Amino acid sequence: MPLKQITAVVSAAPVLQQQQLLLLQLLLVCGVAPQQQQQQQQQQQQQQDLQQQHHHHHHHHLQQQQQQQQQHYHHLQQQQQQQQQYHHHHHQQQQQQQQQQQQQQQQQQQAIFNDGLQQLYRQLMRVWIGNKGGPLRVPQDLIVLVKQQQQQQQQQQQQQQQEQQQEHLLLHGVLNLMMTLLKEAEREAAAAAAREADAAAERNQLQQELAAVREAAAAATAAERQQRDEMKKALEEEAAAAEQQLAKTAAELRNERSKVAQLQLQQQQQQQQLQQLKDADSKLQQLSPCFARIRSAAAAAAAAAAQPLPEGPQQLAAAVCDILRSFPRAQQEIKAQEAALATLQTQVDELQRQAEAGAAAAAELTRMKEDMLSLEAAGRETTAELRKIGDQHAALMLEKERQEKQYNNKLQQLQQQKEDTEQQLKKAAAAAAAAAAETQQQLQQHLDAANKNILLLQQQNEETDQALQEARKEAAAAAAAAAEEAAAAAAALQQRDAALDDLQQQLQQKQKDLAAVESHAKEETAAAAERDKQLRKEQQQAAEEAAAAAAALQQRDAALDDLQQQLQQKQKDLAAAESHAKEETAAAAERDKQLRKEQQQLQQELQQITAAKEAAANKIARLQQDLDEQQQQQQQQKQKLENQIKEGQQQIEEMEARLKQQQQQMQQQQQQQQEDQERKAKQNQQQQQQLQQQIEDLEQQIKKLQQQQQRDADEHKQQQQQLQQQLENVRKAAADEQQQHEQQQKQQQQKQQKQQQEQQQKEDIHRKQLEEARLEASKKEEELASMQQQLQSLQQQLKEQQQQQQQQQQEQQQLQQQLQQNKKDIETKNNMIESAKQKEGAAQQE
Repeated sequence: MPLKQITAVVSAAPVLQQQQLLLLQLLLVCGVAPQQQQQQQQQQQQQQDLQQQHHHHHHHHLQQQQQQQQQHYHHLQQQQQQQQQYHHHHHQQQQQQQQQQQQQQQQQQQAIFNDGLQQLYRQLMRVWIGNKGGPLRVPQDLIVLVKQQQQQQQQQQQQQQQEQQQEHLLLHGVLNLMMTLLKEAEREAAAAAAREADAAAERNQLQQELAAVREAAAAATAAERQQRDEMKKALEEEAAAAEQQLAKTAAELRNERSKVAQLQLQQQQQQQQLQQLKDADSKLQQLSPCFARIRSAAAAAAAAAAQPLPEGPQQLAAAVCDILRSFPRAQQEIKAQEAALATLQTQVDELQRQAEAGAAAAAELTRMKEDMLSLEAAGRETTAELRKIGDQHAALMLEKERQEKQYNNKLQQLQQQKEDTEQQLKKAAAAAAAAAAETQQQLQQHLDAANKNILLLQQQNEETDQALQEARKEAAAAAAAAAEEAAAAAAALQQRDAALDDLQQQLQQKQKDLAAVESHAKEETAAAAERDKQLRKEQQQAAEEAAAAAAALQQRDAALDDLQQQLQQKQKDLAAAESHAKEETAAAAERDKQLRKEQQQLQQELQQITAAKEAAANKIARLQQDLDEQQQQQQQQKQKLENQIKEGQQQIEEMEARLKQQQQQMQQQQQQQQEDQERKAKQNQQQQQQLQQQIEDLEQQIKKLQQQQQRDADEHKQQQQQLQQQLENVRKAAADEQQQHEQQQKQQQQKQQKQQQEQQQKEDIHRKQLEEARLEASKKEEELASMQQQLQSLQQQLKEQQQQQQQQQQEQQQLQQQLQQNKKDIETKNNMIESAKQKEGAAQQE
């Protein structure tokens, strides 16, 4: 709409020529210029379409030619097509971007022109209205704007032409590159076809040689299997014989254990008899003050025999006679006890002989165990020798294969060796895993046995604690019974003192002339006081003996506490050993993992080396075919090959350094393990020495007790002799007084019956005490037996630990052997690589 209005205004107004020309230019710029630009854009698009069509047509023509000429090399064509598509797509994207930019510029220009037209229209209308239909005058600003727009259009056209020229040049360069690439691809395809034919022929030869080698390997493996089966059968027979010997030794051990149990029962019985004798001795010692009283009474009766005695002294004489009559019975009992002591001593001697026989049997058992260990060691040595023989046989087979394939199949040998090494490594890893599993199972079994032994020891400790508590209770009961007996004796003394006082009153009332009797009575009172003092002294002695017994019990409790502490320490040591064994198993597992990782790395490196060698061989073949045409390429490829070989050598050297480091680490670990083992052995020796010292102390205590028993028996014999002499004297004195004291006997018989009843009660109490003492002795003997059993169990545990250490050392030796084998394989591979390099150098020189 504004153009029509402008044209109408211009046609209506009289304008100068210059002004008319300017207006026409404005019209062209505003109305005609955009049309020309659109036409130019259409022409450019048509040209671009034509160029694209021409390019596509040319490209399609080239593709048809390539498909006709190079049907066998479809892979290379696909790569080229992808590159071309990428370039074409990239070119289209650039064109689209240029078109978008041009459209944006055109839109901006159109917007600018529209704004300018509107402004011009407004200004013209204002001017025309201001002139009132007169001539229009175009301002100079508009003229300047028009000129600037024309210049900008010219610059844009020039830029577009330059861009089109650059695109044409790029297209021609791309076409030239494509042609050169196609020519090179054709050459490479022809070379690849020739190489494939050569490779096919070589493969056929290699397959034939592989078949022959496999047949030889199958025969060798069959022979090896036969040898292994024979060795396994021989080993199984030896193991069966060893098991039979073990069964025999186990039966002998059972018989000897039963004998030892019988001997222990006999010892318990003899100890019970000894305790009975001790109780009889204590009873005699308790009766000694009664005999002293009887002697004093007999002496008083002898002094009063010269004078006429009343009824009271006659009764005393009758009581003395009754006591004398009962004394022979006691003497017979003492003799019987002495005979029992003699028999007990003979039994003790027999028991000692039997103990010596048991010790000899134990020594024989240890010898048998040592023989078994030596047999096991011999079996292990035979297995090691068999493994060495197998390794040597495998090495011989490898050498044969190398000699057969030195000139034609070196690369094939490397692959076969790699496969063999992988299989060996897998077998070694499986064997190591199986050995580790077996060691773990053995350790778990040992741990279970140790836990069982610990539980048994705990049970034994609890039983000993209960026995000690019972012994303490029995000792307290015995002390209470002794206190009751002392109180009863004191009461009897008081009763006797009261009876004496009554007798003195009667004598004073009846006969005042018996001053001598009174003095005698005073002497008797003094003697009674002395007897009381003696009784008190005896009570003190009994209290001291009870204190000594309590101290001995405390000492035994302390010894038991020490043993418990030792057991706890041993339990801690066992726990530490278990933790150390677990740590060792974990370390072994980690080592296995590291070895596996290193094996994988070795395999990868070998694969890389083989791939590099194959690539080098291919490159050398290419170079041999194209020596005349591409000498520079040959030199570059040789340099690359040398670098790769150097890298392979560096990798091999790095592997050797790693192996050396691993060996050093293994040696350090072995040294540490040996030091730990030596420390443990020293600790075990110290513990054994401590236990032996404790056993020797116990034996010394037993000897001291036996010596004390002998001393007590000698003293008892002396006292018996003295008593017999005193009794004979009393009998002589009492024989004269029996006729005078017949009346007194009737009255005293009743008193004697009461005393006998009291004595019987006391004897019953003493019997109970004797039984309790026997039980205590049997418990102590059981404690000693338990201690011996504990010592034996500890010795067994020490032996088991030593066996475990030996097993660990053997496993370490096996790992070292495996490492040595791996080193040997690596060295052989290095030799093969060097020989291959030498041959390649000789081939290149030729």
